[in-house]
Amino acid sequence: MQGYIQRNRVFLLHLSFWVVYVFFLVYQMTNRPHSRELEIEKVFLFVFTQLIFTLLISYLNYFVLLPRFLIRKNVWWYLVEFIFPFSILVAGRVHAQRYLIDGYTHKEGYFYSDLHTVQTGSIMLFIVIFVGMLRFAVDWFELEAKKKEVENERLTTELNFLKAQINPHFLFNTLNNLYYLVFTKADNATE
Repeated sequence: MQGYIQRNRVFLLHLSFWVVYVFFLVYQMTNRPHSRELEIEKVFLFVFTQLIFTLLISYLNYFVLLPRFLIRKNVWWYLVEFIFPFSILVAGRVHAQRYLIDGYTHKEGYFYSDLHTVQTGSIMLFIVIFVGMLRFAVDWFELEAKKKEVENERLTTELNFLKAQINPHFLFNTLNNLYYLVFTKADNATE
């Protein structure tokens, strides 16, 4: 079990974040004053819509835009690449939620206000930033693991080098001692 968790810790971290996010959305949708009007199917459709659009922009940023940014190291180019799909997905999410709530039958209320659009964009931006920070955290932990691995390899190589130096010295010292014993014709030489 521990090996599975170690191999899949990044996936499990992401999965746990999205599970908590979905539970929070369901809780938020069912405990609002206007939620008494909503059927449970609409709540789950609403939450599913939020989840899909947020997943799309988060992982577009995570797998495509952030790696490009890390290669190019150009903040302005990254912002230009990010703003266009982000704006489209926020607008798509707002319109999908409006359609799911009332099918565009009346064009007034919270879901048609600018406040709802700004809050939706802000929430999505916050989540995209959070998921992006997960990428930097994972990359940092991998870098630290590689540093430790390189350090261990260096220490092992140094230890093997020192062992290789000791073995010839021991042999030469032993031969030198034997030579001295034979040269002085000591009684211990035959032993």
